[in-house]
Amino acid sequence: MTAWRLPWLRWLPLLLPALLAFAALLPLLQAGYVADDWAILALVRHGASPFEYYFADHTATYSYRPNGMLVWYLVAAAFGDAALPQYFVQIALHALNAALLALLLLRLDCTRWTALLIGSVFALHPAAVATAAWLADRFDLLAVNGCLLLLLAVHVWIRRGSASTVCAIALAAAWAIGAKETAIVVLPVALAWLLLGRRPHRLMPMLAATLPFLAALGLRWWIFGGSGLDKVAGDPLRPLQLVCGIGYWLWRLPEALLRMPPLAMTTLLGGSVLLILILCNARQFRRALQHRHAAHGLNACLLPMAGVALLLLPALPQAPISALVLGGGDPLAFAVNHRFYYLALIGLGLCLAPILNRLAEIGWHRSLVVATAVLAIAWLVGDWRHATQLRHSSASPGRMQLVGAIADAARAHATKPGCLIYLDSLPSGNSDVHAFIDLVAKSQLDPESEAMSCIVLGNAPATFALVADTAESAPLVARIPLRQLDGARLAPRPVMNGRLRLIFPDAISPGQVDALPNAILLRWNGHAFDLIGAHPAPAGER
Repeated sequence: MTAWRLPWLRWLPLLLPALLAFAALLPLLQAGYVADDWAILALVRHGASPFEYYFADHTATYSYRPNGMLVWYLVAAAFGDAALPQYFVQIALHALNAALLALLLLRLDCTRWTALLIGSVFALHPAAVATAAWLADRFDLLAVNGCLLLLLAVHVWIRRGSASTVCAIALAAAWAIGAKETAIVVLPVALAWLLLGRRPHRLMPMLAATLPFLAALGLRWWIFGGSGLDKVAGDPLRPLQLVCGIGYWLWRLPEALLRMPPLAMTTLLGGSVLLILILCNARQFRRALQHRHAAHGLNACLLPMAGVALLLLPALPQAPISALVLGGGDPLAFAVNHRFYYLALIGLGLCLAPILNRLAEIGWHRSLVVATAVLAIAWLVGDWRHATQLRHSSASPGRMQLVGAIADAARAHATKPGCLIYLDSLPSGNSDVHAFIDLVAKSQLDPESEAMSCIVLGNAPATFALVADTAESAPLVARIPLRQLDGARLAPRPVMNGRLRLIFPDAISPGQVDALPNAILLRWNGHAFDLIGAHPAPAGER
């Protein structure tokens, strides 16, 4: 169209989605850490070399995500425990993904209007914004980033194969699978694209795409002695559990992507809409398959195939966790659970592209722009409200005072290695601070702090604690009560090549503190923690 001939408008399909992503999430630059953020931050600040992420257990959830941990490490190494740089990287990743989606659509011969609209919808979609708003969900953002880069690299190789493009395919594949295991769903798409392209010497790019995935799966198996998924669930995975996980994920798909209310009738209606969309893309693929030898025909074949695959296949690698999280109640009422559908949003965008292309060809592009603008404004308002609420809840003055006081208490009272610092009378609210109280303290400590051999607990159950694996901390770890799962004690687990140890303490009352070695009891007075009592270790353990 004539309007796109203006030089400054040619970049608009890439720039506008990125700018909209920043606009929606801008309030987060003043937000603080929540829940698992502290766990990841503590792990990256107190682990040893970042190369250990690739060859050792490095998370609390039996996950192999070295690239995600590396990004956390690099930001923390440069800026310490500051939250603003972490949020800036998070927003930038989401903005980049929106721009890359628009770029991929342009490479697949979609109109600039289509690329602009779908990129903008992805940038502002509430499920995408909810995923980007939680720092601990960075793994999903990085995995999608790698998937988009891999598809772009494969498409470049199909158009003009070269050795440099093969290297780009290998790097993109390694970036994707090293971010999160869900990225594995892009591998069959990439291989199918290479086969459909019918360019000679396809073996090298196919190996370049496949070997990083095989290497990551092999390293995961070597580190955990298996997939690790059975350890997350607490018992061996059963086929029925996987089938249920896939079913739960698919049942929630219309609610997550089409914003349907969580009711049976609306879910069935939304599922019907998605089914029609899938059938339309299947029909488009079948027609284009006959003309794939032409450049335009090939792109018309690649687009719907990738869309349907990325829309549905993420259900498979997420099935074990979906079975635990997406089953009962209204799980998508919790914004963090929208992370299960971040990659599927890319598939939805690719599936919508052929339809929007056709509507634009018959002169409906103005109506599409108006409808998308109305939707974008409504979503932008909701996204801004969500980001603002998260900023207020995570960085309120009272909460920040408590978070800082927990770290100050650990620094001031960890006078002996292997001590227990018990914080009593914690203020109500901020349940994630209570649950991650040890990680709240450790994430703010210097890497060589003596408090790393101590454990910080409160009068609420802790999710887990992180302690340096030293001779001084061993007596405390041996005597602290541990939680049980299915009647079995949750044993401490070494991470970072044994440098650190994860422990899963049971709830402890102030009366039990006396029986633990080197215990220090502190009480919240409204603005700081006062020393109530200290109990030295028994003579044989000093």
